[in-house]
Amino acid sequence: DALQKELDLSFEDAERLTDAAFRDWQHQGFIADPAQPRRQTKGRQGSARALWTDNQRRLIHTMVDLRDRAAQAGVHISQLGNYVVWVWAAFDDSVDDTQARKALTTWASHHIGRPVGRAPSANRLETQAAQTVRAYADPAAAKGSRATAARQVSQMFWSGRLPETAELTSLFAPVVDPEGTGKTFGPPAAPASAETIAMSVASVMRAAHSLLTKSKDITAADWGILRHRLRVSWVEYSKVQPLLAATNDGRIPIPEADLSLHVSQAAKSSLIILGIELLKRDKRQITSSNQEPFAGG
Repeated sequence: DALQKELDLSFEDAERLTDAAFRDWQHQGFIADPAQPRRQTKGRQGSARALWTDNQRRLIHTMVDLRDRAAQAGVHISQLGNYVVWVWAAFDDSVDDTQARKALTTWASHHIGRPVGRAPSANRLETQAAQTVRAYADPAAAKGSRATAARQVSQMFWSGRLPETAELTSLFAPVVDPEGTGKTFGPPAAPASAETIAMSVASVMRAAHSLLTKSKDITAADWGILRHRLRVSWVEYSKVQPLLAATNDGRIPIPEADLSLHVSQAAKSSLIILGIELLKRDKRQITSSNQEPFAGG
């Protein structure tokens, strides 16, 4: 009752969000920690209940509704992380970096196998990988090449093993360019290739691994950069989408630039942006270590 009153929850919402679920949602990043841990009550000794801001309360109400819709549609609850990440990126005062990180980690955990993540099954990951391969496959690509790429990529996600981008490129090349001509596909202004697909997959895996292992290589500054790049990408895509759609060869989808796209892709786009930066840093560190002079006697 106290929590229901504090959050201004209706009786129906309170019935749908138990105390245990509330604590679990805080852990997953679907609900924020209190805006302040304690509130001093005027005229009374001690302190009263913790407080959430009005924006945080509104987000909680929305998340309860989205949870119910997801359940009805058979969508895993981890997908709610998309909405939290989108709110964080789109607005300055509703979700902080800590909650955004938790929500993005929850989303990533459903796509990586144990012990790193919490993906429910290897078969599910292979089905997802097969869908990705099918979406980009050249009509002339052999079924064996498609199956091999899907199987090996799903095994990487299931095991949590971080592959080299070159390894992924070699898997995708026979699928998207079976004749080995180096051709690209999709709209000329944003061409796709085995290399670009491999970079996207490698980036998602690199950032997901960093979040799930609680690595400190994603800094506070990175979150600010990520928010800025997401906002810029939304604006830029809305500008070029008509051209991309008009010049597309049909090999890849060019969806409308609308709010549903931003929300549904918020988590994946965030992992790609973070992962690309992490891979660049990894490469610089390797290059730097290889260039260090020999210090032996």
